[in-house]
Amino acid sequence: MAGDISGGPLGSAIADASSWQMVFRIEAIVMLCGLAVASYTMKVSHTQSEDVPKPRIDIIPIVLLFVTIALPLFALNLGGVVLPWDHPAVITLLVCTPIALGGLLLATTRHSDTSSVIRTILDQSAVPAVFATTFFVVYAFNALTYNMAVYIEARSFNNPSAFGDWALSCIFLSRPFGTFLAGLFIKRYRAPWGMLRCNMIIYFILYLLVATGMIPLESPSTAPYLLLIGLSLGAFESCLIVSLFAAVKKPEQASFLAVFNVVVAFAGDVGVGVSLALTGNFLRQGLYRELAGMPNYEEVISRALESLDSIRNIPQAEQAKVIAVYINSIEKVFAISCATLLVSIIATISQKVAYRDENELERREQEDAR
Repeated sequence: MAGDISGGPLGSAIADASSWQMVFRIEAIVMLCGLAVASYTMKVSHTQSEDVPKPRIDIIPIVLLFVTIALPLFALNLGGVVLPWDHPAVITLLVCTPIALGGLLLATTRHSDTSSVIRTILDQSAVPAVFATTFFVVYAFNALTYNMAVYIEARSFNNPSAFGDWALSCIFLSRPFGTFLAGLFIKRYRAPWGMLRCNMIIYFILYLLVATGMIPLESPSTAPYLLLIGLSLGAFESCLIVSLFAAVKKPEQASFLAVFNVVVAFAGDVGVGVSLALTGNFLRQGLYRELAGMPNYEEVISRALESLDSIRNIPQAEQAKVIAVYINSIEKVFAISCATLLVSIIATISQKVAYRDENELERREQEDAR
């Protein structure tokens, strides 16, 4: 919780005081320290018996999992930006993705634990619903966060807003509190799926208001809305994990939590890659459409795609066109994210899981055994 609250404001303050490179240098130092501490704490105790069998790590599924995730991400980041979508390299990456996925499924079915997880996913329809909701919520969140800074800059181009540096901080500030409060609510009322449905609708409405420009993100008056978005995201974390655990057996919870984290990581990467690629394509199409008759329009478009500051010296009429293209392009990306959130709403409405208190289940099993 402390990391979520302090990370955004501290990163922004360090970037403003020094440079964005310094943020990554400090992060690298913190990560190295974390690896050193983790390496020390995870050492096997010398008092442990040598006869205890150690778990065997299967390298092939790990490599296939990495390849399955990396292939579409490379394709999404290359296509339309570095290379055209019909380039052989991009097509090859996309074609190899299902092949790698098939190899991953084939390799993992050899293990009884993994086979049990796959069977549960196929048998329990609520589990794919949880994963689908997780994917699209995380996708939409990353599409929002990675376009927010440019969106605020475009909307406040003629009257720069200092609030843009703190907009994301509002979201990260309230997010852990949303997780905590949702946990208390679930413990009190034991209705994680009902809360997930309500939260999904609230999040969709807030996102729709942002996508339509009805919430001016450049204004400090929108801080309560951003705090509410953060609370909603935090509530998702509690609701989704508790709902997932309620849908599977206790021995499988650790495996499904690992799958849940993979879905979160993959959805985040896809959200960044797809949203930025869409934004770039919409910008190029809009700029060529609006500035085609302007002298030296190729140079102006090239500069406009690099930075909004580069267009301050062009005539105001063309400036207004560029700003409008930026705003419309990013709002189109937000609108696409809204459409994906509708899938999550359908998934949460069509399924339901009952809350299960594991302590009570264990007590009942012990009583039955007696």
